[in-house]
Amino acid sequence: MITKKTVLIIGAGASKPYGYPTGLELKNSILTYLESAKAREQLLHIFGFEDIFVTEFLEAFRLSGRNSIDQFLEYRPGYMEIGKAVITMVLKEHEDLRSLFNSDDWYSILYNNALSSPFESFHENQLSIITFNYDRSLETFLFTALKNSFNKTDEEIYDKLKQIPILHIHGQMGFLPWENKKTSRPYENTIDAESIKESSSKIKIIHEAEIETDQTLKDAHNLLNEAGKVIFLGFGYNETNLRRLKIDELVLDRENIIGTSVGLTELECRAIENMTGGKLNLEIDHKYVAKRKIVDFLKEYVIFD
Repeated sequence: MITKKTVLIIGAGASKPYGYPTGLELKNSILTYLESAKAREQLLHIFGFEDIFVTEFLEAFRLSGRNSIDQFLEYRPGYMEIGKAVITMVLKEHEDLRSLFNSDDWYSILYNNALSSPFESFHENQLSIITFNYDRSLETFLFTALKNSFNKTDEEIYDKLKQIPILHIHGQMGFLPWENKKTSRPYENTIDAESIKESSSKIKIIHEAEIETDQTLKDAHNLLNEAGKVIFLGFGYNETNLRRLKIDELVLDRENIIGTSVGLTELECRAIENMTGGKLNLEIDHKYVAKRKIVDFLKEYVIFD
Protein backbone atom coordinates (compact mmCIF):
# COMPACT_ATOMS: atom_id res chain seq x y z
CA MET A 1 0.00 0.00 0.00
CA ILE A 2 1.12 3.57 -0.71
CA THR A 3 1.18 5.56 2.53
CA LYS A 4 3.23 8.58 1.41
CA LYS A 5 1.29 11.02 -0.76
CA THR A 6 2.54 10.24 -4.25
CA VAL A 7 1.65 11.95 -7.52
CA LEU A 8 2.29 10.33 -10.89
CA ILE A 9 2.46 12.76 -13.82
CA ILE A 10 2.05 10.83 -17.05
CA GLY A 11 2.52 11.74 -20.68
CA ALA A 12 1.98 10.01 -24.00
CA GLY A 13 4.94 7.69 -23.52
CA ALA A 14 3.15 6.10 -20.57
CA SER A 15 0.29 4.91 -22.79
CA LYS A 16 2.52 3.73 -25.63
CA PRO A 17 3.00 0.19 -24.18
CA TYR A 18 -0.77 -0.21 -24.51
CA GLY A 19 -0.95 0.67 -28.19
CA TYR A 20 -1.36 4.45 -28.06
CA PRO A 21 0.72 6.91 -30.10
CA THR A 22 3.08 9.59 -28.81
CA GLY A 23 2.27 13.22 -29.59
CA LEU A 24 4.15 13.24 -32.90
CA GLU A 25 2.79 9.82 -33.84
CA LEU A 26 -0.73 11.07 -33.13
CA LYS A 27 -0.12 14.02 -35.44
CA ASN A 28 0.97 11.69 -38.24
CA SER A 29 -2.00 9.38 -37.61
CA ILE A 30 -4.39 12.33 -37.81
CA LEU A 31 -2.88 13.49 -41.11
CA THR A 32 -3.17 9.99 -42.55
CA TYR A 33 -6.75 9.63 -41.31
CA LEU A 34 -7.84 12.93 -42.85
CA GLU A 35 -6.57 11.92 -46.26
CA SER A 36 -8.98 8.96 -46.50
CA ALA A 37 -12.42 9.09 -48.09
CA LYS A 38 -13.81 7.10 -45.15
CA ALA A 39 -12.70 9.81 -42.74
CA ARG A 40 -14.35 12.51 -44.81
CA GLU A 41 -17.62 10.56 -44.76
CA GLN A 42 -17.43 10.03 -41.00
CA LEU A 43 -16.66 13.67 -40.24
CA LEU A 44 -19.57 14.79 -42.42
CA HIS A 45 -22.07 12.19 -41.16
CA ILE A 46 -21.23 12.36 -37.45
CA PHE A 47 -20.03 15.93 -36.96
CA GLY A 48 -21.32 17.81 -40.00
CA PHE A 49 -17.90 19.02 -41.20
CA GLU A 50 -17.91 19.80 -44.93
CA ASP A 51 -15.13 18.44 -47.09
CA ILE A 52 -13.68 21.85 -47.91
CA PHE A 53 -13.36 22.67 -44.19
CA VAL A 54 -11.68 19.31 -43.50
CA THR A 55 -9.17 20.04 -46.27
CA GLU A 56 -8.44 23.50 -44.82
CA PHE A 57 -7.83 22.00 -41.39
CA LEU A 58 -5.63 19.25 -42.81
CA GLU A 59 -3.38 21.65 -44.67
CA ALA A 60 -3.14 24.14 -41.80
CA PHE A 61 -2.16 21.39 -39.35
CA ARG A 62 0.26 19.77 -41.80
CA LEU A 63 2.07 23.07 -42.45
CA SER A 64 1.94 24.42 -38.89
CA GLY A 65 5.27 23.00 -37.80
CA ARG A 66 3.65 21.91 -34.53
CA ASN A 67 4.54 18.45 -33.24
CA SER A 68 1.26 17.88 -31.41
CA ILE A 69 -2.41 18.52 -32.06
CA ASP A 70 -3.01 20.27 -28.73
CA GLN A 71 -0.20 22.75 -29.40
CA PHE A 72 -1.75 23.51 -32.77
CA LEU A 73 -5.30 23.92 -31.47
CA GLU A 74 -4.28 26.26 -28.67
CA TYR A 75 -3.50 28.93 -31.25
CA ARG A 76 -6.13 28.01 -33.85
CA PRO A 77 -9.43 28.05 -31.92
CA GLY A 78 -11.41 28.08 -35.16
CA TYR A 79 -10.37 24.45 -35.65
CA MET A 80 -11.11 23.40 -32.07
CA GLU A 81 -14.21 21.31 -32.74
CA ILE A 82 -12.85 19.43 -35.73
CA GLY A 83 -9.56 18.94 -33.88
CA LYS A 84 -11.30 17.31 -30.93
CA ALA A 85 -13.36 15.21 -33.33
CA VAL A 86 -10.35 13.78 -35.15
CA ILE A 87 -8.50 13.13 -31.88
CA THR A 88 -11.45 11.01 -30.75
CA MET A 89 -11.86 9.22 -34.08
CA VAL A 90 -8.16 8.30 -34.25
CA LEU A 91 -7.58 7.35 -30.62
CA LYS A 92 -10.73 5.29 -30.22
CA GLU A 93 -9.18 2.79 -32.66
CA HIS A 94 -6.75 1.90 -29.85
CA GLU A 95 -9.41 1.12 -27.25
CA ASP A 96 -8.90 -2.62 -26.88
CA LEU A 97 -9.42 -3.99 -23.37
CA ARG A 98 -7.31 -7.08 -23.94
CA SER A 99 -4.27 -5.01 -24.92
CA LEU A 100 -4.19 -3.62 -21.39
CA PHE A 101 -3.64 -7.11 -20.01
CA ASN A 102 -1.48 -8.68 -22.72
CA SER A 103 1.62 -6.85 -21.53
CA ASP A 104 3.51 -7.22 -18.27
CA ASP A 105 4.09 -3.52 -18.17
CA TRP A 106 3.81 -0.70 -15.69
CA TYR A 107 0.04 -0.81 -15.07
CA SER A 108 0.41 -4.32 -13.67
CA ILE A 109 3.53 -3.33 -11.71
CA LEU A 110 1.64 -0.45 -10.12
CA TYR A 111 -1.39 -2.58 -9.35
CA ASN A 112 0.42 -5.63 -7.98
CA ASN A 113 3.25 -3.93 -6.13
CA ALA A 114 2.20 -0.43 -5.13
CA LEU A 115 -1.56 -0.86 -4.84
CA SER A 116 -1.52 -4.31 -3.29
CA SER A 117 -4.05 -4.19 -0.49
CA PRO A 118 -7.35 -5.81 0.52
CA PHE A 119 -10.35 -4.42 -1.33
CA GLU A 120 -11.72 -2.87 1.86
CA SER A 121 -8.65 -0.64 2.24
CA PHE A 122 -7.79 -0.04 -1.43
CA HIS A 123 -9.10 3.52 -1.29
CA GLU A 124 -6.57 4.34 1.47
CA ASN A 125 -3.69 4.27 -1.01
CA GLN A 126 -2.19 7.76 -1.10
CA LEU A 127 -1.88 7.91 -4.86
CA SER A 128 -2.96 10.64 -7.28
CA ILE A 129 -2.45 10.80 -11.03
CA ILE A 130 -2.13 13.82 -13.29
CA THR A 131 -2.29 12.89 -16.95
CA PHE A 132 -1.86 14.93 -20.12
CA ASN A 133 -3.31 12.05 -22.16
CA TYR A 134 -6.80 11.87 -23.62
CA ASP A 135 -7.06 8.10 -23.33
CA ARG A 136 -8.85 6.27 -20.52
CA SER A 137 -6.66 3.19 -20.41
CA LEU A 138 -5.31 3.47 -16.86
CA GLU A 139 -8.67 3.87 -15.15
CA THR A 140 -10.07 1.10 -17.33
CA PHE A 141 -7.23 -1.20 -16.29
CA LEU A 142 -7.68 -0.45 -12.60
CA PHE A 143 -11.46 -0.89 -12.72
CA THR A 144 -11.26 -4.14 -14.67
CA ALA A 145 -8.49 -5.56 -12.48
CA LEU A 146 -10.39 -4.76 -9.28
CA LYS A 147 -13.63 -6.20 -10.64
CA ASN A 148 -12.03 -9.48 -11.62
CA SER A 149 -9.83 -9.68 -8.53
CA PHE A 150 -12.57 -9.16 -5.98
CA ASN A 151 -15.88 -9.85 -7.77
CA LYS A 152 -17.52 -6.66 -6.51
CA THR A 153 -20.27 -4.59 -8.12
CA ASP A 154 -19.48 -1.67 -10.40
CA GLU A 155 -20.75 0.71 -7.74
CA GLU A 156 -18.52 -0.77 -5.05
CA ILE A 157 -15.45 -0.55 -7.27
CA TYR A 158 -16.19 3.00 -8.35
CA ASP A 159 -16.55 4.05 -4.71
CA LYS A 160 -12.98 2.86 -4.16
CA LEU A 161 -11.47 4.20 -7.37
CA LYS A 162 -12.86 7.70 -7.04
CA GLN A 163 -10.75 8.09 -3.90
CA ILE A 164 -7.66 7.90 -6.14
CA PRO A 165 -7.85 11.08 -8.26
CA ILE A 166 -7.02 10.82 -11.95
CA LEU A 167 -6.93 14.34 -13.39
CA HIS A 168 -7.00 14.69 -17.16
CA ILE A 169 -5.45 18.10 -17.84
CA HIS A 170 -6.65 18.06 -21.46
CA GLY A 171 -9.88 16.23 -20.78
CA GLN A 172 -10.64 12.68 -21.87
CA MET A 173 -12.41 10.75 -24.60
CA GLY A 174 -15.71 10.57 -22.79
CA PHE A 175 -16.79 9.10 -19.47
CA LEU A 176 -16.77 5.37 -18.83
CA PRO A 177 -20.07 3.60 -18.03
CA TRP A 178 -19.16 2.90 -14.40
CA GLU A 179 -18.40 6.56 -13.67
CA ASN A 180 -22.13 7.21 -13.16
CA LYS A 181 -22.33 10.14 -15.57
CA LYS A 182 -25.37 11.05 -17.67
CA THR A 183 -23.51 10.16 -20.84
CA SER A 184 -20.78 7.55 -21.30
CA ARG A 185 -19.03 5.35 -23.84
CA PRO A 186 -17.56 1.88 -23.23
CA TYR A 187 -13.84 1.28 -23.64
CA GLU A 188 -14.06 -0.19 -27.11
CA ASN A 189 -13.65 0.68 -30.78
CA THR A 190 -17.23 1.40 -31.74
CA ILE A 191 -18.84 4.14 -33.80
CA ASP A 192 -22.07 5.46 -32.39
CA ALA A 193 -22.63 8.99 -33.62
CA GLU A 194 -24.08 10.42 -30.42
CA SER A 195 -21.58 8.81 -28.04
CA ILE A 196 -18.63 9.75 -30.26
CA LYS A 197 -19.80 13.37 -30.44
CA GLU A 198 -20.24 13.42 -26.68
CA SER A 199 -16.80 11.90 -26.17
CA SER A 200 -15.11 14.52 -28.34
CA SER A 201 -16.79 17.27 -26.33
CA LYS A 202 -14.98 16.07 -23.20
CA ILE A 203 -11.59 16.89 -24.71
CA LYS A 204 -10.30 20.35 -23.87
CA ILE A 205 -7.41 22.55 -24.88
CA ILE A 206 -6.17 25.06 -22.32
CA HIS A 207 -5.38 28.52 -23.60
CA GLU A 208 -2.73 30.64 -21.90
CA ALA A 209 -5.37 33.08 -20.68
CA GLU A 210 -7.22 30.26 -18.91
CA ILE A 211 -4.42 28.71 -16.87
CA GLU A 212 -5.12 30.67 -13.68
CA THR A 213 -8.83 29.82 -13.71
CA ASP A 214 -8.80 26.23 -14.99
CA GLN A 215 -10.19 24.06 -12.19
CA THR A 216 -8.34 20.90 -13.21
CA LEU A 217 -5.02 22.75 -13.07
CA LYS A 218 -5.96 24.17 -9.67
CA ASP A 219 -6.71 20.66 -8.44
CA ALA A 220 -3.38 19.47 -9.85
CA HIS A 221 -1.52 22.22 -8.00
CA ASN A 222 -3.20 21.22 -4.76
CA LEU A 223 -2.19 17.58 -5.21
CA LEU A 224 1.40 18.55 -6.04
CA ASN A 225 1.69 20.94 -3.10
CA GLU A 226 0.59 18.18 -0.71
CA ALA A 227 2.77 15.45 -2.25
CA GLY A 228 5.71 13.76 -0.60
CA LYS A 229 6.84 12.27 -3.91
CA VAL A 230 6.32 13.27 -7.56
CA ILE A 231 7.14 10.89 -10.41
CA PHE A 232 7.05 11.74 -14.14
CA LEU A 233 6.40 8.76 -16.43
CA GLY A 234 6.57 8.86 -20.23
CA PHE A 235 6.48 12.66 -20.11
CA GLY A 236 7.78 14.91 -22.90
CA TYR A 237 8.70 17.81 -20.56
CA ASN A 238 7.24 20.49 -22.77
CA GLU A 239 8.25 23.82 -21.27
CA THR A 240 4.68 25.13 -21.30
CA ASN A 241 3.37 22.08 -19.46
CA LEU A 242 6.11 22.23 -16.83
CA ARG A 243 5.43 25.91 -16.26
CA ARG A 244 1.70 25.33 -15.92
CA LEU A 245 2.30 22.62 -13.32
CA LYS A 246 4.50 25.07 -11.32
CA ILE A 247 7.06 22.37 -10.55
CA ASP A 248 9.65 25.04 -9.70
CA GLU A 249 7.46 26.21 -6.81
CA LEU A 250 7.27 22.84 -5.03
CA VAL A 251 8.96 22.56 -1.62
CA LEU A 252 10.17 19.00 -2.26
CA ASP A 253 13.87 18.35 -2.80
CA ARG A 254 15.05 16.94 -6.13
CA GLU A 255 15.41 13.42 -4.72
CA ASN A 256 11.62 13.28 -4.47
CA ILE A 257 10.82 14.71 -7.93
CA ILE A 258 12.10 12.21 -10.47
CA GLY A 259 11.22 11.08 -13.97
CA THR A 260 12.00 8.93 -16.98
CA SER A 261 14.18 10.36 -19.73
CA VAL A 262 13.82 8.04 -22.72
CA GLY A 263 15.21 9.55 -25.90
CA LEU A 264 16.68 12.63 -24.22
CA THR A 265 20.33 13.65 -24.51
CA GLU A 266 22.31 14.74 -21.46
CA LEU A 267 22.10 18.35 -22.67
CA GLU A 268 18.33 18.12 -23.01
CA CYS A 269 18.01 16.62 -19.53
CA ARG A 270 19.98 19.46 -17.99
CA ALA A 271 17.90 22.04 -19.87
CA ILE A 272 14.67 20.44 -18.65
CA GLU A 273 15.93 20.37 -15.07
CA ASN A 274 16.80 24.06 -15.36
CA MET A 275 13.23 24.81 -16.48
CA THR A 276 12.08 23.60 -13.07
CA GLY A 277 14.66 25.54 -11.11
CA GLY A 278 16.62 22.34 -10.55
CA LYS A 279 13.69 20.69 -8.76
CA LEU A 280 13.24 17.87 -11.27
CA ASN A 281 15.82 15.08 -11.14
CA LEU A 282 16.38 13.20 -14.41
CA GLU A 283 19.92 12.18 -13.52
CA ILE A 284 19.15 8.74 -12.09
CA ASP A 285 17.62 7.57 -15.35
CA HIS A 286 19.98 9.14 -17.82
CA LYS A 287 22.68 6.47 -18.20
CA TYR A 288 20.00 4.10 -19.49
CA VAL A 289 18.49 6.76 -21.71
CA ALA A 290 18.51 4.66 -24.90
CA LYS A 291 16.75 1.63 -23.51
CA ARG A 292 14.91 2.62 -20.36
CA LYS A 293 11.29 1.48 -20.10
CA ILE A 294 8.85 2.77 -17.52
CA VAL A 295 8.50 -0.67 -16.00
CA ASP A 296 12.29 -0.89 -15.50
CA PHE A 297 12.41 2.61 -14.05
CA LEU A 298 9.74 1.73 -11.49
CA LYS A 299 11.41 -1.55 -10.54
CA GLU A 300 14.88 -0.09 -10.12
CA TYR A 301 14.36 3.41 -8.80
CA VAL A 302 10.93 3.83 -7.25
CA ILE A 303 9.92 2.71 -3.79
CA PHE A 304 6.20 3.16 -3.22
CA ASP A 305 6.06 3.66 0.52
